[in-house]
Amino acid sequence: MPSRTNKIIGCLLIIGAIALFIPYTFLTIIFEYPDILRQDTSVILTKFSGGGSTLVWTWFAFALTGIPLLPNNLTPPPPPKPSPAPRLGLRLR
Repeated sequence: MPSRTNKIIGCLLIIGAIALFIPYTFLTIIFEYPDILRQDTSVILTKFSGGGSTLVWTWFAFALTGIPLLPNNLTPPPPPKPSPAPRLGLRLR
């Protein structure tokens, strides 16, 4: 049975993942992200400079909402539990 801490962490991870999609959606609308990355650099930079401060703040929000998800990806998994010794089927008398 999961502890209360695990439930809280799980809820926060779900909220963080959903929150990440809000600025991502804005980037797809105002900057045509990620399709614009297939364009020439001059096209990307022109579109970026035309976006103004709204685009910069959207990128900033996109970066900030992803930061809380990093510890989950960088934490090593727990070590495996030792398995019991194999039974050989021999009975000692």
